[in-house]
Amino acid sequence: MKNIIKYVLAVIIGITLSCSDDENQVVPDFLKGTEYGVLLDVAVASAVEVSLTDVNTYELDFTVSFKGDKRPVQSIIVNKSYVSSVNGESSVIEEEVIVDFPTTMTLSSNELVSGFPNLSVGDLGAGDSFNISFVINYVDGGVVDRFDSSMRTNFAVSIID
Repeated sequence: MKNIIKYVLAVIIGITLSCSDDENQVVPDFLKGTEYGVLLDVAVASAVEVSLTDVNTYELDFTVSFKGDKRPVQSIIVNKSYVSSVNGESSVIEEEVIVDFPTTMTLSSNELVSGFPNLSVGDLGAGDSFNISFVINYVDGGVVDRFDSSMRTNFAVSIID
């Protein structure tokens, strides 16, 4: 019985010590010494669900910055892809390369559809969406394009009824 209590106590202590409050750190512990080096911060100021009646006047507003200085950032690329509710996802299109931080971007509906062949705002339907993703380019040549889902960086703008 004493051994069982020791094991239960060891598990409880292990769980307690493994939890940390990463959001309050400039660069969370899991980023230190890794390829990431900084924490990408994307603040979306506009709605990410757009009704079909408002799609013509919609503007996507978001601010891109980063926290920490483990690796100097050269640029952050903002990419977009269109996801048709009928045909699936299109190819990824580079929207902009950001070199000054923080940067606030505004993309109208026309700018969201721009670059996709045979696509106009009038073609958008309920269930369609645009995926917005980011790529960090470091001064040392490193590139990071995958982020932990808890960082809430990549996002989608969805068209609804």
